Formats: sequence, C-alpha cells, structure tokens
Amino acid sequence: MGIFRRSLAEDKIDYYNHTWSVLFLLVLATVTWLLPLSPNHQLQSQPVSVSPIVIPQAASTKPVPRFKATCWCPNEFTASMVAYTQATCSGAYNLALQGIDPEDKNIGAILYSIPYNAPLPNDRGSLKFKVNVSKSNFQKPHVKVHVPQLEDSEQREKSDNARYFIYTKAPLALFLLAVCLKIPHLVWTLLSTLSGGINIDQTLTSAKAGTGLSYDSRSQLHNELAGATAEKVRRCSWTASSLYLLLKILMCVAVIAELLVVHKSFLPQAQSLEDDLKQDDFNAGVFEFVNKTLNALENTGNDISAEDHMQHSDRLLYCDLPIRILTNVQRFTLQCIFQAEKEAAQKPELQNTAPKENRDIQTPDEVMKTYVTLFLIIQTYLAVLTVVNVSSFIVWLLKLVARPCRRTVTSDRDLPVDVCLLLHMAEENAGPETVKAFSQSRAWGKDEGRESIPLNE
Repeated sequence: MGIFRRSLAEDKIDYYNHTWSVLFLLVLATVTWLLPLSPNHQLQSQPVSVSPIVIPQAASTKPVPRFKATCWCPNEFTASMVAYTQATCSGAYNLALQGIDPEDKNIGAILYSIPYNAPLPNDRGSLKFKVNVSKSNFQKPHVKVHVPQLEDSEQREKSDNARYFIYTKAPLALFLLAVCLKIPHLVWTLLSTLSGGINIDQTLTSAKAGTGLSYDSRSQLHNELAGATAEKVRRCSWTASSLYLLLKILMCVAVIAELLVVHKSFLPQAQSLEDDLKQDDFNAGVFEFVNKTLNALENTGNDISAEDHMQHSDRLLYCDLPIRILTNVQRFTLQCIFQAEKEAAQKPELQNTAPKENRDIQTPDEVMKTYVTLFLIIQTYLAVLTVVNVSSFIVWLLKLVARPCRRTVTSDRDLPVDVCLLLHMAEENAGPETVKAFSQSRAWGKDEGRESIPLNE
C-alpha cells in the first residue's frame, strides 16, 4: 500500500514517527472511542442512592424464615396438645408475616395484638395481628428499604466529568496527537515539492530500478542521474539538507510538545478523576446502609418491611385456637412468644457485586484506572520517542555540518551538503553499489559551462 511506503529520502526513525507512531495513536483513539460501548466499561448516569433498594424473595437462597411459637398452656394440656398448639400458632404467625390471613387457610388460629397489661376485650376484631408487607408485581413478598437521600450533586458532577473524559476527550486527544505527529512530515513533503531542490526519493528509486541492467547501462544511468542532480545542486546546495534538518527539528518539537501535554494535562486529569470516583463510590454508602438494615432483619426474614422489625422480633401475641377434646371443641386464648428458628433464619445478603451474568462489569474507578494506565503507556512511548528523535537530529547535524563528504574522483574538495545528504540516504536505503556509483561520478567535478564526461567514453 502506498500509504505505508517508505520514502527513500528519509531514515527509519522518520518512518517510525510519521507512519507507525501515527498508526499506533489512531488505533488507540479508535479503541477508546469504541470502549465506552462495551457493557463492562460504562459509568452509571446517576448514583444508585436516589432509588429505593428492593430485595425480592426470589433473591434469597432459602425459603422465607419460619418462626416458632412458645405458648403458655394450661396444666391440663397433654404433650400432644402443647405440640399442636405451638404448631398451629406458628403456622398462623408465619402466614400473617407473608400477608396471608390464617383464617383463609382454615388453620383455625387467630392472632391478636393486645398489650400485656390490658384486659381482654370482648370485641377483638380490630385487634387482629397484621403486618406491613409490601407486594411486588408478582405478588411475592420483598423487603423495600428506602435509603436516605444523599447529597449527590457533587457526585453527579464528578460522574459527568468522568463520562466527558472517557466518551469525548480521550479519543479526541489521541486523534489530535496522531495528527500533530503527522504534520511535520506533511510540511516537509510540501516544502520539498515547492522548493525545486533535488528529489532524493525519485533519484534513488530510479537508481534502484536499474539494478537488473548491464554494467555499462547501469553506469550510464547512474551518471545521468548524478548529472541531473548536480544541475539542481549548483543552483542551491543547501535546499534539501536544510529542509531535512527542519523535518528533524519539527519532529522533535512535536514529540516534546505532545509529551508535555500528556504529562501535564491528560494524565493528571485521569488520575484526579480516578481518585474522585474511588473516594465517592456511588454504591459503597448505599450497600453499607442496606446491609446494616438487613442485619436488623436477621430474625424476621426477607418479607417484613424494615420499619416493622422491632415489633415482630420476639413478639408476644395472643393466639386464639379451637382444640377438640374427645367430642367437645373448646377455644383457648393463650399467650405465645414467637422466635425465628435458628436453622431456618437466613438473612438475605446484599453483596457489593453485580448479578451473576454481570460480574465482569467494572466499577467507575476501575474504568478510569484503565485510562490512567493508557496515558501512562503513551507518556512512556513519547518519552522514548523524544530521546530517539533528539539523538537522530544531533547525528544528522554532525553528518551534514560537522563532517562534510569529501570528493573521491577529481579533487579533494568537499561535496555540496545536498550531495552528502543524497549519499547518506543512498547508503541507508539504496545499497553500497549506488553509493559507490554516485560518489565516484564525474558529474560532481564539472564546472559551470563544461559538459560532463560520460563514464562509457
């Protein structure tokens, strides 16, 4: 592909700068642009604390906790009558806790909530025991915990800043870094075309194309290329080399500027957003509050609202039930205390984790940590690229200025700087045969107004 073709008028470092480095940054820009679309890397638009937490019964790993009744029975009760009384009152209490009227199930026992020191009234209908049980759409009991409204304006602002950084600023920044890294090469190409100096890339490409020719034809080709180059060098011997050194300077400036921008702006901002999201975790306070509330429901199960817990834990009620003794049916009103069975009491755990199918979803601070790592990698890469570019500029400055090329054919005068650049590029990109042919060409020795002497004469 032409876009990845390496020009013969540049060295490998230039190619890495304006091609592979640009491609690397563009790939990162594309990835960061698409990354927010992943379900594992999304920030919540609002804190969870603004909505009540509902824990359905289906979320529990065990059935609704059952309660056992301990009743004070008359002395005439046999062991079987005591067992029957406690089982019947326990069943009535457990049904009542689920919002079911025990009379609808023909259990026979009726529970009354009467103060301990108050006399038994004749009309007990208004004193029947009832609990405040919420029903879901599927008519399943659940715990509905209303979390206190938290101050979330600052949290929402931090979340909006993080989303803006992730969705817009990071991809755009990487794209602009790639563009800025390509600009020096575009400027150098444009100025080289407009300046009218020697075309090193075309000259070396033509020289390499003649590799399969015979020796005489190849020598004639090299001599003609050298002659055409010499004509342009006589008009200005510093054009190509000056532009190439300008390319090196612009590349150093671009890389250093990008390194400073990443180090002073993008990386600190990503780290600051990560710290903010880590300190103000939207879910941490909510889960802590709900877990404390559920700890209070340990002895009551997951079908009683939180505000009724203290009224139903170890509650003393009156249980009115009929007992058949031979052919007679007698009703007894007994005092019973209800306690959760230890083996069945299972509090619903609310973990600070996602559901089973979403366990891989990252928290907001983990998402931002990914971007911190990304900009650390880019900063390291640009630092290495800065060292390489500055070193390359110094090396080429020494090659073209401090150590000029010597003529090898007709005299010991120094060759023009552009010719030195041509020979160095030929040495790196075209091979030693082309370097030898150009360095020994008679075209460099002809004076103005004299014709060059072809090598085949």
